[in-house]
Formats: sequence, structure tokens, C-alpha cells
Amino acid sequence: MDRACARARPTASCCHACSGHITNWDVCTTLSNGILLLSESDHGDFVAVSYTKKAGSAITGKLGWVRNGSAHVSTTLTFSTSLEQEYDWTATASCLPTTGEIVSGSDTFTTPAAPGC
Repeated sequence: MDRACARARPTASCCHACSGHITNWDVCTTLSNGILLLSESDHGDFVAVSYTKKAGSAITGKLGWVRNGSAHVSTTLTFSTSLEQEYDWTATASCLPTTGEIVSGSDTFTTPAAPGC
């Protein structure tokens, strides 16, 4: 992560090439056309999922996260090149592993699981 991106919570636009754990609460994955990032608070009571599209035509889809088999999804969003979209949730505090996802059409892409506490 570069110095301009050093802040309390990483963003997808700061993860230039990533697949894995940034911290116990921040994980990301590099997809063919962008970066998907899951970021949660240290108690798991706040979850943010963001996607920065790096190339290709605009797409529509939903951001979401899964913990203990329970999925949470955003409204439909449009993802355009060089634009970061983020969706935030207030959640029940939990130390269970959490994954972030983007769903577009019949395709679902996920982050590795953030191990939590």
C-alpha cells in the first residue's frame, strides 16, 4: 500500500495488486478487471466491501459479505472504470470469518476470509 493510501481503513483503490490478508480485518483479491476489498472493524460490527474497476466496460452488480452462512447484499450498483464503489453495513459483533463478494449476473467473486478477532 502506498503512503497516500495509509489511513485507518484501506480502500480498494489503494490495493494495486492484492490477493490475501492485509490485516486480520482487511482482505482483498485482484480480479481480471479490478480489486475487491473487504474491511471490517476489529469486533466485526462494521463491514465495508468495495470494488475498484480497473479496465473493461461498465457492469452492474451487487457487493456483499458472508459470515457463518448468512449473506448480506447491497442494492444494484454500476461499476465503471477508475471508479470505486463501496457499500457499508452495521453488523452484529462477531469473531467468525467473513468474506466479501461481488455478484454480477451469474458470476460471483469473493475475497479470502478475514479471520476476525
